[in-house]
Amino acid sequence: MIRTGISLIVLLSVITVSSVACVFGNSLTLTGSAMEPTLHDGQKFTYQHVDLDDLDRYDIIVYYKPQDQNIKLVHRIIGLPGEKIECKDGIVYINDEPIDEPYVQGTTSTFAAIILTDYQYFVLGDNREYSADSRSRGPVDGDDIIGLVKE
Repeated sequence: MIRTGISLIVLLSVITVSSVACVFGNSLTLTGSAMEPTLHDGQKFTYQHVDLDDLDRYDIIVYYKPQDQNIKLVHRIIGLPGEKIECKDGIVYINDEPIDEPYVQGTTSTFAAIILTDYQYFVLGDNREYSADSRSRGPVDGDDIIGLVKE
C-alpha cells in the first residue's frame, strides 16, 4: 500500500513538472554571437514546444544540431518547406522574391538556390558573418526542431 502511494506521488510530481514546462517553457543560455543583435552571448531565454504547422518565417527556434542531439542550436527560420531560397549580392530571395531583413547584422554571403523538401527549414543567424547555420550545415529537418524562442 505504501509503495502504491509513493508511486502515485512520484507519477503526479512528474506530470506536474512536465505540465509546468509546457506552460512556462524551458530555459536555455545562449552561447556565441550568431544571433546578435537580437539575442546576446550569455543571455537566458525560454522556449516552448511548437507544432511544425505553427512555425512562420522569421520565428527564432531551438533545434538539435544535425547528427548530434546533445547540442541545441538557435537560429531564425528564413525558408519554409517547399520554398526555393538563395542569396545573391547579400540579398536573400524566397521563390525569386527578395525578403526584408531589418534585424540582420553583417552581410549575408552568396549561396546557390536550394529547394526545401516538405519537412525542411532553412535557418540563418542574425549575425550573418559569425553564424554557422543552414548555409554550412544544410536545412534543418522538422524532426530536429525542439521549440520556439519566447522573447
